Amino acid sequence: MPAATAPAAGFRQYQVTVPASWTAPDGTRHAGTVLAPPGTRAGRPVMVWVDAAGRLTGHPPLQLTQVRGQAALAVMLTPLAVGFIVLCAGLLSHAALARRRRAAWDADWQVTEPHWTKGH
Repeated sequence: MPAATAPAAGFRQYQVTVPASWTAPDGTRHAGTVLAPPGTRAGRPVMVWVDAAGRLTGHPPLQLTQVRGQAALAVMLTPLAVGFIVLCAGLLSHAALARRRRAAWDADWQVTEPHWTKGH
């Protein structure tokens, strides 16, 4: 089988798709196309990343430092998100109560206004 040949130009200029086969974590065999550097000889191993079912993922698993970074970001953003949700709930409650209060004042005025303007 010939070596992988590079495309003429474009985004994936440094990688080409080649037919390949791989074994999933559960031992089943899979086949498909994967990315390989141009010039890779047929039969040479190429690093691919798969999920638990053996499907290609296209990216390596997160490193421990990346997981820690994402966890730290979640720890920092969670209080902000909860605060924002509480603020929105408070604003909506305030608006609903204000609307109810204005409706009650309106109803009271409908009863009171005729007594004030009778003799004038």
